[in-house]
Amino acid sequence: MLSPSYIQLRPIRSHSTLLGDIGRALADLIVREVPAANAVVGIPMAGIPIAVPIALASELRGCYTRPFEAEDRGEHSLVEGILRDNDRLVLVDDVVTRFDTKAKSDSSGSRRGQGAINRRYLHDVAVVIDRAQGGDIEARRVGCQIHSLLKLDELNLGIGLS
Repeated sequence: MLSPSYIQLRPIRSHSTLLGDIGRALADLIVREVPAANAVVGIPMAGIPIAVPIALASELRGCYTRPFEAEDRGEHSLVEGILRDNDRLVLVDDVVTRFDTKAKSDSSGSRRGQGAINRRYLHDVAVVIDRAQGGDIEARRVGCQIHSLLKLDELNLGIGLS
């Protein structure tokens, strides 16, 4: 599906006040909508800087997945941070469109078994913006729920998202 608009949130990492505000808002959303959550996992690359202020604004542990290209570079864990049995993880990213990068992060550690995030522990993904282009449907198909601060189709921007 081609998108009628491009949303670039990566520059927010250069605006510390805005990044902190977004982190606090997402932390509040996660605590409210996923009360059993105990860790956030930032997805490369945009989700990593967003996960940090979420962890700082909450009691949630902060972790991140390594970039997908790093999978073939040595014996490093594919997830950095402390993961425990029975954790309720929330993946963090800036935007969801089709859920494809989130699904890839979900299984990124399974080949080596090092710090793997698997569907047994993952039921939730938090994003700043849901582009409303089917990501929520694909997420539900694999047993996940999207939690977003904004849903593009609810903003009435007149950009024809269907």
